[in-house]
Amino acid sequence: MAVWFRRPPNGARERRSLTFIAPPIGAHIQAAEDYAAGSVEGAMRHAVVWKCVRLVSDVLGGMTPMVYRGERAVPGSVRLPAPGILTKPMASADICDYVYMGTTSALLRGNIYGEILEVDSTGFPAQIELQHPDRCDVKVDDKGRVKYKYGNRTIEPHAVWHQMAYRMPGAHKGLSPISYAMSMVRQSSAAQRFATDWFDAGGHPTGVITNANTKKLVDQGDATTIKNRFLAATRSREVVVMGGGWDYTEIKISPEESQFLATQKYTGAQICGFFGVPPELVGEASEGSAITYANIEGRSIDFEKYGLAGWISRWERWLGALTPRGQYVALDTTKLLRADTLTRYQAIHMMVAARIITQDEARAMLLELPPLTAEQLAMIDKLVLPTPPPVGSPKIGS
Repeated sequence: MAVWFRRPPNGARERRSLTFIAPPIGAHIQAAEDYAAGSVEGAMRHAVVWKCVRLVSDVLGGMTPMVYRGERAVPGSVRLPAPGILTKPMASADICDYVYMGTTSALLRGNIYGEILEVDSTGFPAQIELQHPDRCDVKVDDKGRVKYKYGNRTIEPHAVWHQMAYRMPGAHKGLSPISYAMSMVRQSSAAQRFATDWFDAGGHPTGVITNANTKKLVDQGDATTIKNRFLAATRSREVVVMGGGWDYTEIKISPEESQFLATQKYTGAQICGFFGVPPELVGEASEGSAITYANIEGRSIDFEKYGLAGWISRWERWLGALTPRGQYVALDTTKLLRADTLTRYQAIHMMVAARIITQDEARAMLLELPPLTAEQLAMIDKLVLPTPPPVGSPKIGS
């Protein structure tokens, strides 16, 4: 901040000028600037955006990458131990945090940038440090060569791990859904600020004091005296005595009248659609809808099929490219689709009865128990009924 003074001539008024290098930055001013500029950081201050990004990133981060030798969807694939790049790809993060950070970067910026710091004996990356997408830049020169800059450093393309989401043909950078959704996010943010200004900034009087017995108009002095006495009593939390025919009426605004809640629900559902998240999963349920025990499994299936399928496929391709040829990566989605105990046992029972799996495999899947011994098999054979009990079909959530 620079301050200067000019000495006035005789008889003239003194003039002063204050020059500020930058305006004072606070939470409110920063939020206003983010809103005006339409920045992604400003959008992240919106509750629905944050909840959608957190949900998708959390669910994907909890899916363990599994490495197989063979071809996908072809019988005979063998599961292999996961290499180091798929267990701890960063010095400060394991694969769960790695996928979480990468998904967050892709959802908000459309790109994931990493710097390859180490390679193994086969030439595949052994350590990739993720970079903040705002510090990375991609440019293409006149000869079609791609150049990367991380901050002030120029990174050779062979040392860059760059993955793109929502990519347009001919583009070398992914697209951010927030950039296209910014108009809707700003509409919802405006509704939030409207509600805050209305209730906090005093855009309307909080109440009216009237006297039905007084026919004449009350002058400004009497009105100020009455108001100050009433406020003094209410602020001290004393009992207010309204004598002489005076009456106090509180002014309230209906959220439905101001269209605030209706706008919040509409724009919240719209934002969920940008991220492929069912509104009910982030508390943006529409009127008359709710999540019940009967449809939790169905919701999870819908979420995986329509909201996560694209991201699961992307991460399987991105991580699979870090493994040698002839291997592929599949994310473990069983946690997302885990059913209740009875349904799981019924499904496993049907698989054993259809000879799809053995009893030992069923024990390992359900209870993580070792294979049956000869003595246990003999005891089980003695307990087998002549006619096995009927097995009901698993319940499917609606």
